[in-house]
Amino acid sequence: MFVASRCGMSGRPSILAAVVLGLLWGQAGIARADASADGRLAVALLPGSAGEGVAPDQLAAAEEQLGAALNRTGRFAVTRVLLDAAQHDRLTACAGNAACIAGIGASSGVELIAITDVARQGGGTQVGFKLIGVPSGAVVASATQMQRADESLTPVSDRIASQIAAAMPGVPARRSPLKIAGWVAAATGAAVGLVGIVMGLSVRSGTSDLQTKPHRGDEALQRLDEVGKEATRANVFMVAGGVVAAGGVALTVAF
Repeated sequence: MFVASRCGMSGRPSILAAVVLGLLWGQAGIARADASADGRLAVALLPGSAGEGVAPDQLAAAEEQLGAALNRTGRFAVTRVLLDAAQHDRLTACAGNAACIAGIGASSGVELIAITDVARQGGGTQVGFKLIGVPSGAVVASATQMQRADESLTPVSDRIASQIAAAMPGVPARRSPLKIAGWVAAATGAAVGLVGIVMGLSVRSGTSDLQTKPHRGDEALQRLDEVGKEATRANVFMVAGGVVAAGGVALTVAF
């Protein structure tokens, strides 16, 4: 709301301000419920397999993009593992068997082994990814996405990472510092805006007093000037609070 600075005009609390405040407090409640320690799972990304027509550098690019996408979820800490010739031959001999692959990666001391496979299919490329538990050798999550000929690997990797993360809800998400800053800014902006609303209500009360009660001429002018200044301060608080809150919400959405 904007508070009128003269008696003939009076503002009222903005419905939009109330809605923004409600959304911010609701988001703060969700954040508190989801708060937990940084318990990212260590993942060893082993060399994957490339189907016919897939170049080694294409497979390497897919592995790099998938590892980065998983790290961006905040749920995993992915490290690419290089194998020696004997280990690589062993991995090839596993022919995709999860228990066999887990045996190769067990020495890395991680909780999960990741493996990628890339193959040509139709006019596009099929990118597959699976997580294997150590030492159980069981596949705990897997995802497959098609990459169109005109599509980059980044959105494909992000879709796979989202599927993998969603399949493992027990792994807590690490909060981005910028997202936390967004919550702080949103809460601060909401508080400042609320102060502005309270001040605006006070201005309305003062305006009503001037309109309904008799005042001497000089007293009325002095009171009118005071109400005008209070209205300006109220507007400044509400605008500043709204801007800060909107910036905070933007940060939480973006990060």
